[in-house]
Amino acid sequence: MNRRPNYGMTGCMMFVVACGLCLWLLPRLGRLLLLGGGLIGFGIVALVIALIVYSLKGDGSSTSVKSADLSPEQAELINNGKSKVVTIRSNLGKVHDSEIRETGYSICRTCDRIFKALTEQPKSITSARQFLTYYLPTINLILEKYEKVERSGTDSGKMTDKVRNYLNDVDKALKKFYTNLFEDEKLDLTVEMEAMTMAVKRDGLITDDELRQELSAAASGKTQPIDLSL
Repeated sequence: MNRRPNYGMTGCMMFVVACGLCLWLLPRLGRLLLLGGGLIGFGIVALVIALIVYSLKGDGSSTSVKSADLSPEQAELINNGKSKVVTIRSNLGKVHDSEIRETGYSICRTCDRIFKALTEQPKSITSARQFLTYYLPTINLILEKYEKVERSGTDSGKMTDKVRNYLNDVDKALKKFYTNLFEDEKLDLTVEMEAMTMAVKRDGLITDDELRQELSAAASGKTQPIDLSL
């Protein structure tokens, strides 16, 4: 007599084996998934950090100066100068006298404009060496010493007046220095305008009488555009 296969027992055994395999594989699978997730997370973090570093290097507002027109020595001079201005601003934040702080911040703003001008016209850096290597460190040293005196409470007011006058003089001097940086450009502009005037007169596009009328109108604030059409 043929016996029927016991499908119920076979199914139970297969179910038990499958459960055992799952219990054996799942912990390892979990570890594999955890390891893979960790590697992916690390890669994402590394990519974000790389993008941040790249953006900071390309940021024009960075204090570090790198320009194809500047030699390494010139770039170092300007970067050192910028670092000193950062320190000056920090020391000003510790000073209680509002007039000294305001004048000091005005000096720092002028310094920022000077750095920008020097970066655009490196030939002026030679004339600015005294400003970069002496003026800025001295301003910083005086502010450091004054902050200590002010904090000590031993000043009767005379030292504060001296520092105020000193910073006012420095502020005026640096603004004049900044203006002088553009004297060559002003001279070049004047020469170019004179050369252009001679050219249009030579080509018969404007007469001496017309030029005098234009100059007179400019002096009276009634300038009309010169017609250079042929």
